[in-house]
Amino acid sequence: MVNIEERVELARKYHNEGYNCAQSVVMAYSDLLPIDKNIAEKLSLPFGRGLAGFKEVCGCVSAMSLLVGMLLQYQKQNPENKDYFAMVQTMGEKFHEENGEIVCKKLLGLEPGSTKAKKPCNDYVACAARIVGETLLR
Repeated sequence: MVNIEERVELARKYHNEGYNCAQSVVMAYSDLLPIDKNIAEKLSLPFGRGLAGFKEVCGCVSAMSLLVGMLLQYQKQNPENKDYFAMVQTMGEKFHEENGEIVCKKLLGLEPGSTKAKKPCNDYVACAARIVGETLLR
């Protein structure tokens, strides 16, 4: 059984070491993936900072989406991949519910006129790592 809180702390640790948000979440679960940790690191790199710095969908949300595909790859899916899409939507909604947003620039309070109080990105990383564990591994 996977200890979700250990994964959350591992994601925080990676982020503190300088990995971006997407990498930190994906690498926290890399031992469960059908790819090596170094490939997981490189695969998730462009999704950080709201897709390569565009500050759009948060890298944490992108990482959760990547993990749906990689952790559930062996499950039989319907031809339209509705199961994958539903899982990503459920996780994205949970992230939105807990943080009020899924867009990086809005989460960081960078949008003109934004009144949202910025939380540290490490908190978003922890949230996403917890959602992955609670949704995909229980």
